[in-house]
Amino acid sequence: MVFTAPAPAYAGMDENANKPTEELAAYWEQMARGGVGLLITEPQSVHPTSTPNPRTVENVSDDIVPLYRHVADAVHDGGGKIVGSLWHAGLLAAPGYRNGPLWGPSAVRAPMGAMVPAGGGGLAYEMNLHDIDEMIGAFAAAARRLAQATFDGVELNAASGYLLADFLSPAVNLRDDEWGGSLENRCRLVSEVVRAVREASGPGIAVGIRLSADPYIQPGLTEGDLPELAQHLVRNAAVDFINLVPALLPDASYAQGAGSELALRVKGAAGVPVIYNGLLTDPVAAASLIEQGIDLVGMTRAILADPQLPRKVQAGNLERIRSCIACNQTCTGGPGVMAMATPYCLLNPAPAEVERLSQRRDGEGQTALVIGAGLAGLEAARLARLRGFSVTVWERGPELGGQMSLVAKVPQRAAFWQAVEFYRSELEALGVDIQFGREATVASVDTLDPDAVIVATGSLSAIPPWARPGNGDAQPAVAVDLRTALARGPAELGTRVVIAMAEVDTGYQALPFAELLADQGHEVTIVSTAFEPCLNQDFVTSEHLYRRLGQKNVTVIPMTEVTGVTPGEISIRNIYTRQTGTLSADSCVASYGGVADDGLLDQLCEHRANVVGVGDCISPRDILGAISDGMRAMDKLRVAVRS
Repeated sequence: MVFTAPAPAYAGMDENANKPTEELAAYWEQMARGGVGLLITEPQSVHPTSTPNPRTVENVSDDIVPLYRHVADAVHDGGGKIVGSLWHAGLLAAPGYRNGPLWGPSAVRAPMGAMVPAGGGGLAYEMNLHDIDEMIGAFAAAARRLAQATFDGVELNAASGYLLADFLSPAVNLRDDEWGGSLENRCRLVSEVVRAVREASGPGIAVGIRLSADPYIQPGLTEGDLPELAQHLVRNAAVDFINLVPALLPDASYAQGAGSELALRVKGAAGVPVIYNGLLTDPVAAASLIEQGIDLVGMTRAILADPQLPRKVQAGNLERIRSCIACNQTCTGGPGVMAMATPYCLLNPAPAEVERLSQRRDGEGQTALVIGAGLAGLEAARLARLRGFSVTVWERGPELGGQMSLVAKVPQRAAFWQAVEFYRSELEALGVDIQFGREATVASVDTLDPDAVIVATGSLSAIPPWARPGNGDAQPAVAVDLRTALARGPAELGTRVVIAMAEVDTGYQALPFAELLADQGHEVTIVSTAFEPCLNQDFVTSEHLYRRLGQKNVTVIPMTEVTGVTPGEISIRNIYTRQTGTLSADSCVASYGGVADDGLLDQLCEHRANVVGVGDCISPRDILGAISDGMRAMDKLRVAVRS
């Protein structure tokens, strides 16, 4: 199994800006100790014109050698091999960080839709021959430093629209000299960099290349071009391996192993080991790809979800694996990804902290009651049990999962139910007593008299005035909240459906539901108060989702609110111009977020000293907020729990 850092933004801050840190070394060591065979680092900027922010590691001076030797030693101590990934961001750099221009093969702009960092964009500076020589030397010098730091290999990032990929692409490399035009000329920079890197790094260091098709532009490099391109680079530059990545990372709507056929074609053409990357979260599917001839499988997101995944596979404990749900929220493309110290998983945001907390065993001989079996309550129960408490969970409904049971009803979100199945298996193995159909009250809690009470009662739907039965002309049959619509299913909504989204809604439930409606033949219009309905969602999932919604004729009306609902007609108003209008519709679904269901929490806090709330019953948030709350619940109670 191969693990690659999903984004180039894990250096330190302040005096450690653009440098690898102790935290990063510990992070890589944890991955190696989990059983990962090969780790490929975060992309390292080889030239000042590439560095988009202080969180990107710069490999531009020998000062980095002892810092990266510490990282390499940590990985080797954990039993793994480590390859350093070198890049120049090219058209996707951020000139505002260093107040310089973008560098590229030609004076063009980054493709429309590309992930241009804040402060980025603009027309590129066309590199001259001196610049090209300087860039070749910069890659070679960076590779020499990695060899001095005892790295096992070097990867050159020529994928995803970065500088080396820009030279390969006929869409952005418009040069008519020896560095552009024909395939041989477009490959010239990459080939020269490979030769220089191999000479600088010395014997015993593997040199590979990361490749993808052009992610945003047509006509550019297509997937059909990649076998010939790979073959040319192996013959003319003698690369040792190819790390094949998708043009755009697959989300949960894709099948396991999507794109593996291309990896096999590239391997057949190139004749060197190929690393497959795509949607691969299932170890059984990974084993199948190896049997089909794939040399190595990249399982970055799956290993972020469970750093012990390789060890669990080796031990045959597949049911104990916390499965990746391919949500992409905090690992690859969420709104806060560039601010993270290290990449992490939405479902497992702090594995090192969980390990530290579970070693305390400060709950031995004590009891804990968790009220509510959504994700916050389930994580709280798991951590309490790991710390030694005897744990009981009361759930008033018939199943685990809370809102996840609704989210998973949409086919594109079906994988989210795996998060609940992990807790089901884990809590059963830990001996947690889960009781369904239990409506908690102050009196029933007093009867049990636990040492600690964790309230995880979740939230209720926020209902706008026009969707409240009996208010004006609104009718329950034509105006419903999203959770009710998910529970009932599309059949009751009629042919023409309007989905009204408030800006607080990230669209993570509403937009997939819109797609489900469109798939079943409904005419769907999304009315959103936001400029972009997916604004707070990760760019990877948004890219896929917007494309599919457009293909399925879903209409999006931004910066607009619903003001009234009557049978057959929806009243709308632009939130800036105040211009009004109407839409013909059979029903209107309100996606306005939630309000805390905190009544029981307030009552218990007035009555007992050892009570804490977690998740939406404090403040409705996302999955990350729920799990983070649950993980730290017992720490909030530590001073109150009886000793």
